[in-house]
Amino acid sequence: MGRWVVLFTLLRGPAAYAQFEEQPDFEKQRAQEEGEEPPPREVRAPVILRKADPVYPPQALREGRRGTVVLRIAVDVDGAVRRVEVVESAGADLDYAAMGAAAAFGFQPGTADGVPVSAAVLFRQRFDFTESQREAAARAAGPPPLNFLGQVREAGTKEVLPEAEVTVHLDDGTILAVTADDGGRFELRGVPAGRWMVHIAHPEHELMTTVEEFSAREAVEARYFLPRRSYNRFETVIRDRRPSKEVTRISLSRDEVNRVPGTFGDPIRAIEALPSMGQGTLFGGALLVRGTPPRSTAVYYDGVQIPQLYHFGMLRSVIHPELLENIEVYPGGFGPQYGRATAGVVDVRSRKLSLRGCRGVADISFLESGFFFGCGLTWGKARNPDAPDPRRITFAFAGRRSYFDAFVPLALEVVNPGQRGSIGFAPVYSDYQAKLEYRPVAAHHFSLLAFGSDDFVKFFITLPQDAGGGQGTFRFELQFHRLLGRWRWNIHPRMRNDFQVYTGLDSAFLGVHFTDGRPPPHRQLSAAGINNTGPVFGIREELRWDHAEWLSLLMGFEYAVNAPRLLVSTHEIGPLEQGREGTVDASTPLRHTRNVLREDRRALNLAPYLQVLIQPLPGLLLIPGFRWDYFLYSRDTRMAAPTPRFTGRWEPFDGTILKATSGVYYQAPRAYETSFYVGNPALLPERSFQNTVGFEQRLTPWMTVAINGFLNFRDDLVQLHALPINVDVDVGLPLFQTIFDNASIGRVYGVDFLLRHEITKHFYAWIAYTLSKSEVNRPPDDVWRMFNFDQTHILTFVGQYRIPWHFPFREWSRSGRLPRNWLANMGWAILAGDVSVGWRFRYVTGNPENYFQIAQPVAPEEEGQRPPEPLFVRRFSTWHQLDVRVDYKMTFDLWLMGISLDVLNVYNSKADDGDIPRIPLLPVLGINVEI
Repeated sequence: MGRWVVLFTLLRGPAAYAQFEEQPDFEKQRAQEEGEEPPPREVRAPVILRKADPVYPPQALREGRRGTVVLRIAVDVDGAVRRVEVVESAGADLDYAAMGAAAAFGFQPGTADGVPVSAAVLFRQRFDFTESQREAAARAAGPPPLNFLGQVREAGTKEVLPEAEVTVHLDDGTILAVTADDGGRFELRGVPAGRWMVHIAHPEHELMTTVEEFSAREAVEARYFLPRRSYNRFETVIRDRRPSKEVTRISLSRDEVNRVPGTFGDPIRAIEALPSMGQGTLFGGALLVRGTPPRSTAVYYDGVQIPQLYHFGMLRSVIHPELLENIEVYPGGFGPQYGRATAGVVDVRSRKLSLRGCRGVADISFLESGFFFGCGLTWGKARNPDAPDPRRITFAFAGRRSYFDAFVPLALEVVNPGQRGSIGFAPVYSDYQAKLEYRPVAAHHFSLLAFGSDDFVKFFITLPQDAGGGQGTFRFELQFHRLLGRWRWNIHPRMRNDFQVYTGLDSAFLGVHFTDGRPPPHRQLSAAGINNTGPVFGIREELRWDHAEWLSLLMGFEYAVNAPRLLVSTHEIGPLEQGREGTVDASTPLRHTRNVLREDRRALNLAPYLQVLIQPLPGLLLIPGFRWDYFLYSRDTRMAAPTPRFTGRWEPFDGTILKATSGVYYQAPRAYETSFYVGNPALLPERSFQNTVGFEQRLTPWMTVAINGFLNFRDDLVQLHALPINVDVDVGLPLFQTIFDNASIGRVYGVDFLLRHEITKHFYAWIAYTLSKSEVNRPPDDVWRMFNFDQTHILTFVGQYRIPWHFPFREWSRSGRLPRNWLANMGWAILAGDVSVGWRFRYVTGNPENYFQIAQPVAPEEEGQRPPEPLFVRRFSTWHQLDVRVDYKMTFDLWLMGISLDVLNVYNSKADDGDIPRIPLLPVLGINVEI
């Protein structure tokens, strides 16, 4: 259509802060100056039909600033404003005011030869005022309300961070910013109501991104802890991050629990030091919640239930610490979004991949070696890694492998040389995690997570020739794999939808192989194996709707299914006729016997759930919930189980919280317990009725005390018919022709206590104590006996002290007092490291010890006779242990290095004769390198 610009003139408007002026014909002037001829056709400029007066920015009016803004307005063929650009600026606030008013203009479209066309016009907006208008604005204007305040500190050390930048990002692109003062405190006024993204930044610290919900009626008071890019992480503390919703929930972050003594540097094992958590044997690691067996506690990773949390049930967790965001522990009273557990829940969340660049970590210790690597890939122009970007993908992967298969056989060979026979023991574990995140726009977040674990144990013994020779081998392998896809959709600032789907494989294998020491053809071979392998699949859909400040809804649906196949096989090979050795030769036929038992099984759980959060009065929070569990397992066992749950929380005074929870929980039997061949297909799910009351009180700004009383009724417990009633199937195996039943009931009652000194600049500590009784009964005896995992007293004292001073060699070298070159710099960095010392002391009542007589199968004519009763003799001796950890952190120019010494059982506490062996004095040295 050629190159042209239509100009038009708007008459001066009424008196106001912002006024219209007559607009010059800029295009005509330019054409005359450049000697160009006008377009050879009739062109008519757009005519304004509707105009809007701009609002004079209050701050500019109070400051007495005048100005003129020249805008270029693009008008389409319908007369609508499509784009507004600033040609001449008068300041950001005046520009925005003029552009906002121009966007509301309405035009009669311009024409070329009578045909409507798109046109661009130049418009001049002048801002002026009278002194009376300015004085009136000054009198009417008051400071906007203060509705966002808080403090910024360094994570771990909790040192204040002056000059930290806190910005609030609104959906319209507006950014509200404030800088923290010398005490790390900040205040921001006039933040609009809604859910907005908040960025907290400080030099030498990682950028923190979170979402806060602002209201016109109350201020948001927050504390932010920024992790330092290079420092000695003084990072162990327990903090309840969301006390307003969960009564018994305790949350642990990755940085806060990475250095708990006695955990081998594994942050997940820090949950053993929490209230209501019992102590396992040897290395610990068992999830014993309030005297219940480990299988009664469910473990989730990003909302997906996994069969195990620790390798070999005790040593290390199956999740790499660097791909861990936080751990949420519920020792009872959890909400309806969790099922298939009757005691507690441990929910581990994977790390959010907000990486500005690439980051790598390598760990080497006495137990294992591992690595972590994460990076963000951006094609095109790089942007803020915390902001949505359709051209950016972030990924990370991690893995670990143990050393047991290398040094354990060597140690056994030294103790027992092989010339008189040998014993071999080769345990090994490994795990992996890989995560991919993609966030194209603010409303959508996609992630893909793959993870798995593999535990393998091989035990073999070779007999000397004078003892007959031969070799026996025992093999055990347990592994699982998962692939999880997740989509988070922020439908509205008050509505969010989470959808995830996963698939995977669970496998367990147990095999025995024996070969005698005779040469062929006399050799005998016997083998047996049990293989339980099958796929898993699940879906979780969850919708959160914050209708108002006093009402929120959580609606969800969970579907989980697994289909394991049980294979039991025996295999035997040998000569068909033995006779004398001289009668057996290579031509003798071999006996080849093979038996295989196969059973296909299926277990399904379908559960819609609903939770309502109601706040009828300030400080009072009521959370009713309901979950409807449908179970399908064995061949034809089906059961629907309604599970209502309720939580209440009241804060009558600032710092004082009263709380209570009550609910019903179900857990289906395990696969082998409902097996057609070795179990009971008619078993019912176990059930528990949990009740908790408690209170929290802040004693000082740094100290808080929390006390919870609990009462848990358990019924339909799955146990072996011919074993003692208080022996759980986790420690008893099917003997003879015994079967499982639901005849036993149980109860757990007690109180737990947590006194916490929050982390300060150089010190933190907490004391956790649990007093509980776990008992079982098998009607009609009506005799209550202690359960196997009953631990009456559990006392834990954890603390850490960071030495506030270090050798200032690095500072002296930078000031010229010491030599400075690449070799000297490395030496000064090594000598100027930060030191912290931590300790953990545990005192635990020993588990009950049961002597019993194994009952022979009862003949049909003797059905009236009962098997011998178990005899409770005594408890195992009281268990107590002190663990100490020393961390030395060195900071180099481009990388970090940490050395840790974790000493378990410092005073070498030993078990009494007949008790379960305990871990002796064991130092564990670890090295961590971070780039």
